[in-house]
Amino acid sequence: MRRPLVFALVLALSATGAWADRYSDCSRSRYLDLTIRGCTQVIERGKWESQKDRAVAYHNRGLAYYRKGELDRAIADYAEAIALNPKYVKAYTGRGNAYKNKGEYDRAIIDYTKAIALDPNYVPAYGNRGLAYQKKGDKEQAIADYRKALEINPSDEKAKGALKVFGVTPATAEEQSVEDKAVAPPEERAAPKKSVRVRVCEKYETDATGQRGKCLKYKSARTRKALRGGFGPAGPRPRPPGHGPRRRRR
Repeated sequence: MRRPLVFALVLALSATGAWADRYSDCSRSRYLDLTIRGCTQVIERGKWESQKDRAVAYHNRGLAYYRKGELDRAIADYAEAIALNPKYVKAYTGRGNAYKNKGEYDRAIIDYTKAIALDPNYVPAYGNRGLAYQKKGDKEQAIADYRKALEINPSDEKAKGALKVFGVTPATAEEQSVEDKAVAPPEERAAPKKSVRVRVCEKYETDATGQRGKCLKYKSARTRKALRGGFGPAGPRPRPPGHGPRRRRR
């Protein structure tokens, strides 16, 4: 009785290990044929696999086909991944890359735009859409996408290099903001800071030696920034009424 039971257990464990290997193969990126084989095995299990896992398998196999230059197969796999997971940002970007490499720039731009709609901070979609616009000869849209990529990720070297091709200095988000304000119409520019009304001593009481005492007369003044203590810069801060002159410390 024990031998058949042990044999069944060994068989089950080996099968589990085999499936673990297939998942591992499907996630590889360096060995393309191994990735394709592993992902195909996951896909062939059909509904035994979750919808999310099958979408990932189609995406990874599509990426492997793309890197091998088999663009039509890549597009078909990316489409399957999107059908299983309509919010799969990387699948839209991957299919856009395949279309771009085929010279179908309009289709590529549509896919990149869908990826951006799903994730407005996904830098690869902006960079690749900028390249698709550049290939079409749309310089303004290309520059706008490259700059947006740099706004999200200021260390994006590809976007910096692409802007240099156009002779445009890469602008970070902060620089771009300053630039936009500089060219904005007067009514859209930020209003200056409100001034603050303060009291300033106009006339001091003085003794025979000319030393200032208490303030005899105040005047009202406006300043962009309240002065320290609410008084003007001329002379020391006056003492409250009834107090003598300020004594110097030794």
